[in-house]
Amino acid sequence: EPDESAPGWKNFTIRPRPGVITHARGVYHSVRGKIVSGWRVEGDELHVEFEVPVGATASIELPLGCTEVVTHAGRPAKDEAGVRSFAERWGEVGAGRYQFRCKIDHR
Repeated sequence: EPDESAPGWKNFTIRPRPGVITHARGVYHSVRGKIVSGWRVEGDELHVEFEVPVGATASIELPLGCTEVVTHAGRPAKDEAGVRSFAERWGEVGAGRYQFRCKIDHR
C-alpha cells in the first residue's frame, strides 16, 4: 500500500491479513524497483517475506494476535540488520530482503 505523503513509492506499508485466505504473494515494479510481499500461515505461525528496493522504506503492520515476532534466523525482529524500529507488531525497515515470523492467535 503506497504512502501518499511519500510519493514515488519512497515509503509503503506491508499489512498481511490472514483469515479465510492462508497465503498471498505479490510483486510490484515501482519507480524505485521491485517490491515483493508475501505471507503464509503454517499451523500457529504467520510467515511474512518481503523485499524493499534501494531508496525506499516500508512500514510493517502485523495482524492483531501476532506475538513473538522473529526473523528467519530466530533473532528478534528489532535486531535484524536494516530494521529501523520494531515494537510489538509494528515496524519500519530500510532496503533489503526480510523474513519475519510470529505466533498467531486463531481465536
